[in-house]
Amino acid sequence: MGITDPITSWYIKNILLPKSEKIDVPGFILTEIGEGANKTYLREIAIPEEIFVNLEKQVEKKYGLSGSKVLYSIGKKIGYTNGSLMEYPVYGGVNNEEFLKFLKYIVYYIGAVCSGSIDYKVDVNNKRIEFTMEDYIVCRKNGLGYLFSSGGVAGMWAYMMGDNSIEAVKTSCQGHGDKLCKVISEPKNALKSHNLAYMDEENLPKLDLKKEYWEFNAIKATTYSKKSLRDLINSNIFSYSKGCILYKRERYFLLEAYAIYLMEKELEGIEDGNQILFGIAFDYAQKLIKDNKELRSLNFVNDFLVATGWGDLLITKKEGVFNILIKSFPWADFKDPRFFLFRGLVSGFVSEVSGNKVIFERFDISLTKDSFNVTLKS
Repeated sequence: MGITDPITSWYIKNILLPKSEKIDVPGFILTEIGEGANKTYLREIAIPEEIFVNLEKQVEKKYGLSGSKVLYSIGKKIGYTNGSLMEYPVYGGVNNEEFLKFLKYIVYYIGAVCSGSIDYKVDVNNKRIEFTMEDYIVCRKNGLGYLFSSGGVAGMWAYMMGDNSIEAVKTSCQGHGDKLCKVISEPKNALKSHNLAYMDEENLPKLDLKKEYWEFNAIKATTYSKKSLRDLINSNIFSYSKGCILYKRERYFLLEAYAIYLMEKELEGIEDGNQILFGIAFDYAQKLIKDNKELRSLNFVNDFLVATGWGDLLITKKEGVFNILIKSFPWADFKDPRFFLFRGLVSGFVSEVSGNKVIFERFDISLTKDSFNVTLKS
């Protein structure tokens, strides 16, 4: 089934996406799910595509196939939990016509936020789907795509088919010089029969969001920060078009808060995995300021982090020590979080602005009645 319906494509990009994404609240980016009395919001953060590009490259370079398998596992778990969070239908739980109609909208949505164009063929009887994508996130730049191409597709399709044995294989990639990216997803026995080498991950999380998720991530008035992503778009710092967020020409990818915690937890499975993530985030933030000297200020750092969804920030310095208080930090139910991605970004930003290397190694966590708060110390 090809993506050939321009009316549906226009509706997704111009009506549904802008309506479902809430980007006008300082410290928060939210995606609407449900309808009527059941309507609620998922908490998201805008992450530079370049961070995922470099994470895949560096992990594979250092750890080879074992590192690639960890990345694929992370991607599949993110795709699977995203299906649960976004309340995708499971095959057999609705009639065939409704399932295929919903699948069409999901594919359009993926095309709008992750790809320049997308096409697909589906055979639900054999639990098989094949995507053909142009300009797809991450793999277009590094030729890998474990997180959001093969892994992400496998997780999404495994959830929708109700079959954890479903995996996915990328058979061509623009990052390798091919004309298009192609991903095939089906049960691993079928992949094997088609002589397609695959990675496997069947231990997928059963997600049951606790009430704290909705309480801690609910919209709250900010105390310190006043700039939303919409404000930075209106100021021409970011641009937003048809589901795609850009800083200059750099694409930013909206990732639900749970997925960030999950990624860091899974990276613990390889030595120095999260240190690699920290270093990549540090380098990205430092380069962003270095390449845009007009933005070299702590005010910009604050506005940037707030607008991309990290919460309500206050940056202070006393006796040579920087402190950053973040109220309403994105929350998910993970034990002993370490905040490697966020601490890497903040360390890189503040280092470049201050002219000295500043590493935020220490952090404290506090909980109020309805807010998850984090304090970083250099």
